[in-house]
Amino acid sequence: MKKIIPFFLLFLISLLIYSREISAISISEGSESTELKVTEFIKPTIKLDYSTGTLKKEELKLKLEEKQSQLTEKKQEMLTTTQELKSQWQEKKLEFLETLKLKREEAKESYQLKKQEFETKLQEIKDEKKKQIVKRINNRISVVNKNRSERMIQVLEKLSTIIDRLTEKVNTAKNYDLDTSASEIAIANAKTAVIAAQTAVTTQAGKSYVVEIQTEETLKAMVGSDVSQLESDLKIVHQAVVDAKQAVSKAGEEVAKLGSGQFQQKLTPSPVGKSNE
Repeated sequence: MKKIIPFFLLFLISLLIYSREISAISISEGSESTELKVTEFIKPTIKLDYSTGTLKKEELKLKLEEKQSQLTEKKQEMLTTTQELKSQWQEKKLEFLETLKLKREEAKESYQLKKQEFETKLQEIKDEKKKQIVKRINNRISVVNKNRSERMIQVLEKLSTIIDRLTEKVNTAKNYDLDTSASEIAIANAKTAVIAAQTAVTTQAGKSYVVEIQTEETLKAMVGSDVSQLESDLKIVHQAVVDAKQAVSKAGEEVAKLGSGQFQQKLTPSPVGKSNE
């Protein structure tokens, strides 16, 4: 009995060792097979991902370079456009002054010719009182047109100066990469309105108003017609100036929006020399 038990134990131990060897071999073979399969699967995937990633980086780099090139071209185009617009605006201002000077000279010559005819016709009126009234009115309408035109010219010159200042502020805002499109559109509209008003005022300043005398019987009607014509003409020009003022005011409001928020923070220097105590 004692011999049987040790033999049985020895058998069990041998069986256990054999089982572990078999298991170890199976696990080893399985691991090798699994590792081989995983490697075969992972390797091309990693290579593909790496290749794709490289292509994406190169593609992204090219896109960034293209974007930067486009931005550079756009900035240059905007700079050129800005310079051209500025040049055109300055040319319009000079053209306005030159045309105004020419129109004034033409109006002066025209007035002198009409005045001679007026004086001749005035002598045909027998009623001395009517003569004085007509003469006074004739002088008056000429002075009114000249003074009103001069005042409107001064207003337009001030509006032009304001536009120049607003343009400078917009150019400064561009240096901070802010969206100035709304301001630029408003300024362009203001310039258009001012130029239209300048044209109207120039035309008005070039007009000469002299009472037309036909007969003594129609004198009152003719004087009334000439005065009404002056009032009507001045009203039209005045409205053009009002439109210009409103357009410049609108441009000022748009530019003022750039003076708040991000732009204001960038323009405000950071405190220097202050301690955190």
